[in-house]
Amino acid sequence: MGDRVTGMHPGIGEVAGDRAEFASFFDGLEVLEPGIVSCAHWRAGGSAPEVARFGAVARKP
Repeated sequence: MGDRVTGMHPGIGEVAGDRAEFASFFDGLEVLEPGIVSCAHWRAGGSAPEVARFGAVARKP
């Protein structure tokens, strides 16, 4: 998985992967609503088209 990191910003990489791979980053954490979803679903007050990126917020239980 590490060989798929791209340097979009200095010190911040992006890893290409599927939803299951992304979800594994949250093992042991409580994922908050709306869960692991397309980043388009995080836009407040509107409907945006799906994007090929996932987003989530989680906390320690």
